[in-house]
Amino acid sequence: MKKTRLFFSLLILLLVSTSLSSQVFIDGEDASVRPSDGYITDNGRTLRWQNQGDGQNLPKIESSKKRAGSHSVAFQIDGASSGSTSQRSEYCLNACWSTSEPAVKSGDTWYTGFSFQLDNDIWDSPTSWFSIQQTQQKKSTGQVNNNPFVSLEIKSGNVLDIRAGSGKNGDSGLKFTHKELITLTKGIWYDAIIGWKYSPNTTDGWLSLWIKTKDQTNYVRYSIENIKLGYSEAPQQVSQNKIGMYRGRVTGNNKMYFDEIRFATNLEDAKIIDFPDTDKDGVFDINDTCPNTPSGAVVDVKGCEVFSLPSNNFKVLHISESCHSSNNGSISIEAIQNLNYTATLSGGTTASKNFTNNVSFENLEAGSYKVCITVEGENDYEVCFNATITEPEDITVTSKGDQGK
Repeated sequence: MKKTRLFFSLLILLLVSTSLSSQVFIDGEDASVRPSDGYITDNGRTLRWQNQGDGQNLPKIESSKKRAGSHSVAFQIDGASSGSTSQRSEYCLNACWSTSEPAVKSGDTWYTGFSFQLDNDIWDSPTSWFSIQQTQQKKSTGQVNNNPFVSLEIKSGNVLDIRAGSGKNGDSGLKFTHKELITLTKGIWYDAIIGWKYSPNTTDGWLSLWIKTKDQTNYVRYSIENIKLGYSEAPQQVSQNKIGMYRGRVTGNNKMYFDEIRFATNLEDAKIIDFPDTDKDGVFDINDTCPNTPSGAVVDVKGCEVFSLPSNNFKVLHISESCHSSNNGSISIEAIQNLNYTATLSGGTTASKNFTNNVSFENLEAGSYKVCITVEGENDYEVCFNATITEPEDITVTSKGDQGK
């Protein structure tokens, strides 16, 4: 019943999500990471894993940490061993050097929504630059570097920071504007939306971050306004929009969880969708026809309480035959709650007995048996147990005479 309820809730979540104009890229449900190259398949898409330097762990589908549903994606980078190459572990959401890199023109707005959490134990405060989201414009001919024009970064002391870039291209004539926002706390989920208005030639662009914790209702907006955003002489296309970890080469270890990663062209569709479950029975309020279920009750897919008994309500004991072919095995059942039960035995023999507290089936021969118990008036309840009655092996006695006496 629990599996049915969970599937139904997730199904409703997916049905409502797909009615929106947003695109959900990663939510961890039914996701898999390819061991050979780290590519992730989720929501019908296969996304490229970009790794660089050393210390990267293969991204992992994580069930112990989740913002919504039952899974998230964990990224981990361990301390660098040597060299000067930066360290990267990211998933590329849009474009990623494909032949269909999306066009972006002045006045366009993009929104990337996601939830993230810093691991409680494996997290050293950054001592170098540390990006968790970045958007890059396509390179110009001959361009070497490609600095992102949008990035969300974590500074020393776990301070969250947004950075807006402008200039000729991602390699020259660069100007960056930063704004420090909040200090992050390890071990809690943050819901974030990074949005921007592309404006490489005039100062009517903006870069904003909407953020809240999982338990908060309203997002708080932080913004850099009235700026040039994007590169005026680079192709008006987005080459990469990425989520993950990209950091300078340092010795610290960092692990993060990401969930509910989505992309939209408007703010509302980038927000995390929360479905309330007021009585906390695992069935969303929109599907719950019994909204005040007692705490701990077992419910059906409509959220209504169904009859159940504790898993330890029955104690089943079986005794095997004392001698070969003696047919004196037995199966006894004892119940904690006194109700009107029926126990049905099948296997080497078939029998049915009514009881309220205990019952026994005796004179059983060796073999495999099944006992199923039902409760009067509860047509949907049945619990079954398997038992095996054995018999001792025959004893063979050999006598050898003492010759010569």
